[in-house]
Amino acid sequence: SSPRNAHRHLRLPLGEPRMAAPCLLDKVLLLGVLLTGVGAAPHCPGKLQQLSSPNCGVEDPECPVEAPFHRTNISVDGAFRYVETSYCPPYDWSCLSNQKARRPCARKQTFKIPLEPTPPAAEGIPLGLGWPRASPAPAGAASADVPTSAEALNALPSAELGGDVRPMLGAIAVLLNGVALNGVATKLSEALPADVRLEGSDRWVDAVVAEAWMDDGCLGHLSSGGNYHTHAGRWSPEQRMACGLPQDDAGQHSPLLGWAFDGHGLFGPQDASGQPPTDLDACGGHAGLTATGESQYHYHMTDVYPYALECYRSCPEPSNNFRFKDLPCAKRAAQREGEL
Repeated sequence: SSPRNAHRHLRLPLGEPRMAAPCLLDKVLLLGVLLTGVGAAPHCPGKLQQLSSPNCGVEDPECPVEAPFHRTNISVDGAFRYVETSYCPPYDWSCLSNQKARRPCARKQTFKIPLEPTPPAAEGIPLGLGWPRASPAPAGAASADVPTSAEALNALPSAELGGDVRPMLGAIAVLLNGVALNGVATKLSEALPADVRLEGSDRWVDAVVAEAWMDDGCLGHLSSGGNYHTHAGRWSPEQRMACGLPQDDAGQHSPLLGWAFDGHGLFGPQDASGQPPTDLDACGGHAGLTATGESQYHYHMTDVYPYALECYRSCPEPSNNFRFKDLPCAKRAAQREGEL
């Protein structure tokens, strides 16, 4: 195989409405869509004015709200796929909301995706709330069903902090457009609007539902630390194109949308029959044909809980999220490397 420092680079350029990338070393066909919209006015100028609390600086400048947007660069060597992103979305983010009236900042990050996932974990590596696959969540920020009142938000189904449930916070995957996919859980206190008071003790809730009021048109928003991300792939076909991701074709397997940090591919909601898969395991994945025609284990993004990943099938690359270093599989891997 190629030496680890001999990367093959793939740049997803601006100005192409749809593009097919060259075949990468692992034969994954990468489809990317990035927008231009040069000179276009922000979609939500009123909301943009409300994001008035300065939080970006010289080293992490504000993400562009109109083109030219930042590029996502993808390269491969003999061990990893590298996804270089700025945490900035390649589209207009002016419709998002948040408690601190902040704007997304550019923070350079290179995610490492293992080309050869470790052997499957017997029961998976927990990421979510431990809930079973459920009925569809509210369909984005435009839905009248999105909870916004104090009563509705405080009444959301929850799991106790400090109990058996220990969700993974922060990024757990990265999409082709460079946007981070965060875990499905959040603390209710961090999901409430500034004018809503937490009733009772803090608790874990479904971030897709609890934070839907924050979402922009691509279902993205900011973390408490200011990083732009999304939690679910509940986009309509029009949204997906506008958000810089490839659309589904009728009767075919959904295209690749990104990668989980354990190395397995992340695809849209359709399996090889063109229908939603009925055999997803507890982690949100299954083994079978993908859009490339290869049979391999992979995850699907759906509109039901857990929306993407409830657990990792394999061990994630520890450098992608500082919380991974405490995972038993990561500790074992570090120990093995130290013995070499």
